[in-house]
Amino acid sequence: MKKFTIVFLVLAFAGLNLMAQFHGIPAGKQSFRELRPAMNMKGESMIGLQPQNQTAVNKSVLDDPSLMVTRYDLQTNASVENRLYLFPDDVIGGCAMLSHTDNFTDRGTGVNYFTGGAWGTQPSARIESSKSGWPSYAPLGPNGEIVVNHHMTDGLYVLTRPQKGTGAWTSSILAGPPGAVDISWPRVITTGPDHMTVHIICLTYVVYQNLNLALLYYRSQDGGQTWDIQHQILADMTSADYLGFKADNYNWADPKGDTICFVFGDSWTDLAIMKSNNAGNTWTKTVIWPCPYNMWAGGDTTGMFWCPDGSINVALDQNGKAHVVSGLMRANGDDGGNKYWYPFTDGLLYWNEDMPTWPDVLDPEWLDENGYYIGWIQDTMVWYAQASELAYYYVSMSSQPTLVIDEVGHIFVFWAGVTNFRDVNNYMLRHIYGRASITGGQTWRDTIVDLTSEFIYQFLE
Repeated sequence: MKKFTIVFLVLAFAGLNLMAQFHGIPAGKQSFRELRPAMNMKGESMIGLQPQNQTAVNKSVLDDPSLMVTRYDLQTNASVENRLYLFPDDVIGGCAMLSHTDNFTDRGTGVNYFTGGAWGTQPSARIESSKSGWPSYAPLGPNGEIVVNHHMTDGLYVLTRPQKGTGAWTSSILAGPPGAVDISWPRVITTGPDHMTVHIICLTYVVYQNLNLALLYYRSQDGGQTWDIQHQILADMTSADYLGFKADNYNWADPKGDTICFVFGDSWTDLAIMKSNNAGNTWTKTVIWPCPYNMWAGGDTTGMFWCPDGSINVALDQNGKAHVVSGLMRANGDDGGNKYWYPFTDGLLYWNEDMPTWPDVLDPEWLDENGYYIGWIQDTMVWYAQASELAYYYVSMSSQPTLVIDEVGHIFVFWAGVTNFRDVNNYMLRHIYGRASITGGQTWRDTIVDLTSEFIYQFLE
């Protein structure tokens, strides 16, 4: 296992670059290549247990602002969690899964803070008392912080402290329902004047309420001391609607007042948002893409179909309107119920609440012509690569997006895209790309910017 550095990209600086760097980059939108070395989706049977990614390469800290160094490189199964927060005093808190051993017995949450123009000393140990994973970070109280991640057997770790960056962490365990105590892969946000209302979504690790797996909602209105909503399966997300959900195929938006929203979906589940305008009391579901195979379990073949890849993100603008980004994938299923994905599928899709629902049979050309297709491979030489040179992240070649919206409605989208540069094992490396809209998503700047274009990143990821 090779170590790599968690690198922080200042979004404000990246946004300025997106607006200023208007030089021409060849589009080369060769996104619909037919190549089918279909791979069985091992995530169906061993979610969160995949062998570690072998494509990360050794990287010194160099001059990059660095939160920490970790040997654990499976930071997500699909979607990027909320692990950074900018506080009103301009301090940024950040976390990641930390491990300094090859067997990961020390795995847990590392935290660090950007203050006074620089990141602090890199953490040397986790904040939990035992092995954990998948941390999610948010503010708590007037000046505090909360980390929620999964304990390996008993539920979720809930770690809090009243002053960010200093003092001891208070730790408690939030257990799942009877028969499904081991809840995992959480996301946390907080709302209210002092960020004392805590909202968590997560998955059960086993079949629950006939869902494999069930997505649960939890809420505390006193900073995590007690939970007035527990183990809740939201309406329209039950076993009458879906067979189940998969790890990290969901994400919270940053709240706007009492308006909260999360997105969920993948190749075999509707792409949809769940939105509440009253801090979680009631919810409304809006389907973006109605998956025709929500309840499919074999018995016939599906044929190849276009679909979201499960790596998704959502943001709310100043009016509370939801904006969503997703990778584009192809999938199929055989009559035995086995599900497959297609390497060398590319595309990053965008949608907002002013746009109509997509058709269940997706067509990439239709998505492009109607303004939904906003990101694609920039290095056209990747289309001449061998299938063995593509590292299988089980997502689109343009994926793992992050979406942010500033106070005047400018939208900035960042994602990882495959390049023709190779690591020492001859796998193609991914760079971080960005694109901006100054019209609220109606149109997009012509330029897609490679934020990791420096010479050193020809050999690194």
